[in-house]
Amino acid sequence: MPAFRRSENVRIRNMARTLSTSRDATALVEVSLYLLDHAGNTDERAALKRIGKLLTARRDEQVAEGNQLEEGVAAAISTCGRALDSLSRITFQDGSKKGAKRLAKGWRKALERVAVAQQACTDTTDAHLFHELRKRSQDYRFYLDMLQRLWPSAMHAKRIEVTKVVDLLGHHNDLALLASLVDEQPQLFGKSEDVAYLLSAVITRQKILREQALTVAASVFRDDPKTESRRIKLLWRDAV
Repeated sequence: MPAFRRSENVRIRNMARTLSTSRDATALVEVSLYLLDHAGNTDERAALKRIGKLLTARRDEQVAEGNQLEEGVAAAISTCGRALDSLSRITFQDGSKKGAKRLAKGWRKALERVAVAQQACTDTTDAHLFHELRKRSQDYRFYLDMLQRLWPSAMHAKRIEVTKVVDLLGHHNDLALLASLVDEQPQLFGKSEDVAYLLSAVITRQKILREQALTVAASVFRDDPKTESRRIKLLWRDAV
């Protein structure tokens, strides 16, 4: 249902934008703590601690500015309510054969998009490309959640694997956001020596995350999209 999908994507995207400032500020604090957990030496740990305090103060200052966060959350809850109401009015008058075909097609297309994103991440450090792989992996996780009852054990195992990819690349994306802020506003981060330690830690950790994410992705997405989608088609027809 393309029209429904487009309208709801716009609705949710607009909602997300209203929360982006607070969300990003919080993500930066969390990723600074993540870096601290992986500090390479005492000097780097001390620098990352100081930067973490600065980022925490920045987040708290943004939250304290009026009632913007509370208003944004209230508006988001209201938007989600309207989205759920809109969804409740959607029905699919499909027989088991047509429904199976529809689900198999969607499953195949989702995996094909993952494959394209996965291939694009070969021999590159482009954060945008790895973020795209994360988003397509999230799509696949939603498919697994939606149809888990068709094959609980297998889909649960796949969900655990794909969640690792999503989490690893989530850290990678947050580190890219942090590096971008350093580039735009280096004065926020205190001493130049601390900034140097920070950027070194970001580069080192991102390299590790990319390698780990691609290794796990190679495992979870090893099956051919057509083969896996045919399996879903058969499982659905058998279930209904």
